[in-house]
Amino acid sequence: MTRAGDHLELTYDFRRHPERRPTRLVVTVNSQDDSIQPRTFTFVVDAALWGTIATTVEVKPTQHYDVYVSAVDAEGKPTESALTLIRPVGVEEPEPVPALPWLGRVVNAIRRFFGSS
Repeated sequence: MTRAGDHLELTYDFRRHPERRPTRLVVTVNSQDDSIQPRTFTFVVDAALWGTIATTVEVKPTQHYDVYVSAVDAEGKPTESALTLIRPVGVEEPEPVPALPWLGRVVNAIRRFFGSS
């Protein structure tokens, strides 16, 4: 799931696992930046193993979105939902925080506090 201008675009690929071919993709869209309840959309894909769906689901360029997608098979059994986070336009992904140097400083501070070496 990606932002394509002011709409969401859904790309899927089940060619590696054609035995798990879905008939529908269920998409739930939510934004922490507004008071609108999460919205759910269903897209029929029963004849296609892969593709891109240019949706009419509008997204604002200044808002964060969490989008959950699950596939539903012919018997109606859904897969586990996969989460995609979509940031506002122009907002970079935060840099990872290196945990080991920070953890080492904490351990050393605890050792100094208790007088251990």
